[in-house]
Amino acid sequence: MPESKAYANTNSPELTIGDFESTDESWDFLIGSGGALGNGEFSLDSMSSQSGSSSGKLQLNFSSNSTYTNSYVSLEKYLFKRILPVDAVELSFWVKTVDMTKFDLILIDNSNQNHQQTIVLDPTTEWQKITVSSFSSGINYTKWGGSNDGVWHGPLKKMHFKLTKAAMKAGKTVGSIWFDDIRVKVEAPDLAIAQVQVGNVFAGSESGNFDALYRGSSYCIRELCEGYDGEVRQSIEVR
Repeated sequence: MPESKAYANTNSPELTIGDFESTDESWDFLIGSGGALGNGEFSLDSMSSQSGSSSGKLQLNFSSNSTYTNSYVSLEKYLFKRILPVDAVELSFWVKTVDMTKFDLILIDNSNQNHQQTIVLDPTTEWQKITVSSFSSGINYTKWGGSNDGVWHGPLKKMHFKLTKAAMKAGKTVGSIWFDDIRVKVEAPDLAIAQVQVGNVFAGSESGNFDALYRGSSYCIRELCEGYDGEVRQSIEVR
């Protein structure tokens, strides 16, 4: 039997992998299996956010005058090791829509195996939090590529939000959906560094800022973990 992903410990460190606060944050908006780029249909929306000052907005059009009426759209992000240096054990994010009832979440593991499950949304106009604790099971679970064995082989390499006409409310062909505050709980490493600013590039008088993940009291970064015994995630500045 394929294994399911274990539930995260409540003390597991947590990283933000998408907050839609800057155009430097790398997301790809694609249309259909051909991978044609969308034309301005994904944007940062400063008029609506669950946290921070903006969210990621997808404007969808599956009507007969659309070039992708019988296709799908996908919002995708590669999670390079500088972003996610250790394996994820839980994924959470916030969603808002009045037009969609569901969408597919695709997570690609280190063997390049695609794990797809359907996320069913509550019928609300407010922001709702989605938490995914199993990457190799769920509603309508399917898998392909890579090891193709239905077993999660971390770390998480890429994530997709996949939306289709069938996922829209009855009678709708045009609509919008917003995403915000995408986070992962991770396995606590002995020591790992994850970027906060894209590329870990800091210019001029900017302070260097990154996330430090570590386990136990064997490692201390400056004074932040002095006297602390356990798993922790700290954001520190280097001046």
